[in-house]
Amino acid sequence: DAALVRVFGVISDANTGEPIETAQVRVRKERRERGQDVPQPAESASDASGAYEVRVAPEDYDAIICIAQGYTRQRNQLNLSQQAELRMDFQLVRGGTVSGKVTDKSNGAPVEGIEIELAGAQENIFERMRGRELNPDRGVRTEADGTYVLDGVPAGSYRAALSMGGTGYLYKPEDAVAIAIEAGKTYDNINFSLERGAELSGLVRNGKTGEPVVNANVVAMPAQMIQRTMRRMSSGLTGELGPDETQTDETGEFHLKGLEFGTELRIIASANGLATGSSDFIRLDRTKAAPYVEITLTRGCTISGVARFPDKTPAGGSRLLLFPDSGEGWNMFFGPRGTRTADDGTFAFENVAAGSYWIRPEGEFS
Repeated sequence: DAALVRVFGVISDANTGEPIETAQVRVRKERRERGQDVPQPAESASDASGAYEVRVAPEDYDAIICIAQGYTRQRNQLNLSQQAELRMDFQLVRGGTVSGKVTDKSNGAPVEGIEIELAGAQENIFERMRGRELNPDRGVRTEADGTYVLDGVPAGSYRAALSMGGTGYLYKPEDAVAIAIEAGKTYDNINFSLERGAELSGLVRNGKTGEPVVNANVVAMPAQMIQRTMRRMSSGLTGELGPDETQTDETGEFHLKGLEFGTELRIIASANGLATGSSDFIRLDRTKAAPYVEITLTRGCTISGVARFPDKTPAGGSRLLLFPDSGEGWNMFFGPRGTRTADDGTFAFENVAAGSYWIRPEGEFS
């Protein structure tokens, strides 16, 4: 233990000064380089006098979080270098409690696994995403009986947004509920009634062999994808911004659920060693059975060449992008295909679907 730093302190109620027992203290690392391993958080709990203690390696941790039932979460930065011990007291402020139930709109049955997250009414999307990263407990999932409880919510104005979590229910921006929280108050019966979305099944097949393609990626891409994403972002949602997706099973079949009715969408399939393929546009109707979608993937073509600088020398190590001429083959979630040139400037795009394309450098060299 000689190399460890002792972090200790007392946790109390900010208004009364009374000690808080069984408060959870978590010391963790937040700043890290890409690919760097993250150590497990070091944890402790306060005793009857509100005291806690935890010993950690100074180079492994840089933040401390304190959580207690009924109180708002508190987070502080840590600088443990060249210290044998550090006192860090917490005076916690009481928060509000939000609870309710999520049910199926058609039959009133409870819905399990829906995530409910409170996003600050004035937060932009980047603040929400950062807030979720620093505070993963700001959302909670419904239990088997459809109920949920969000405890220790700081006073303020929020929007309660729902994430469907692959349950097959529809997300609608208008389902987000505005809530003004006051410290120490309880807000019951913040309930939600959800509608099941459309379901769609199909098959992905290898065009040359006729065999099913296993583990192909399948995406339901709405024609108005960007508009849908903006609606979701404006309602407070930070997850599930992209298109609905799944993979084919061992028989090559796929099943998508929770799709929006009345929306034009295209099913796009991709797999290693094969060109991307897609269906025609489909509009899902509440009154009609969804079509069974079959997509055939081929090896596609190879586009190759040599990239040169204006002085005719090879543009080795340069990034090139392949854009469909129509713009339909890429979007803000997938982007254009890219490759990097070899030292002699040669490049190749493999498994390219039939169509018209243009190539441009990611940087300026021509």
